Amino acid sequence: MNIKPFDGKEVYQGLGSGFQAWGRRFIRAVSYAETACGYTWSEEIKVELLGYHLTGIAERYFNTQIQRW
Repeated sequence: MNIKPFDGKEVYQGLGSGFQAWGRRFIRAVSYAETACGYTWSEEIKVELLGYHLTGIAERYFNTQIQRW
């Protein structure tokens, strides 16, 4: 998937990290990849893929929460 990693940092002070916009791009990329494969991916694969595309603060938070999901 051609999507930049998300690190949770604010690009512009006070405007937030942009996670919602990044998340929409991630979901769209997963949807395109599923269509290309010809089948729907399991939620476990999608969560694993999400973790692969996170860095920094976002990755650390993901790693603390993954067992709860």
